[in-house]
Amino acid sequence: MEASPQQRTEAHAPDARPASSSKANTASPSPHHELETFLTRERDQLRSEMQAALGEIEHYRFLIGRFPDQQSCISPLLDTAIERGGQLKGRLDANIKLRSRLANGEDRA
Repeated sequence: MEASPQQRTEAHAPDARPASSSKANTASPSPHHELETFLTRERDQLRSEMQAALGEIEHYRFLIGRFPDQQSCISPLLDTAIERGGQLKGRLDANIKLRSRLANGEDRA
């Protein structure tokens, strides 16, 4: 049976904690490991969602240029896509700032 990624990491990492406590053997490699893993996955997801939102915005703008008489029908969709893109950008910015702070060891206020 193959070891999990965490088991492989623990098997190759020097044991910095005493083995007397069962909690010591189940601790994550860093105090922020779980958060860092979440933020990495979230960053990738947000990037994908932003690309989709940007593609949607670009297409609505194309359609308005191609069919200016339909602008009143298309514009609300464009506005919604722009708002969604802005929200995604804000979430991505927050993610990147926090990841940078953790990487630089700035975990105190």
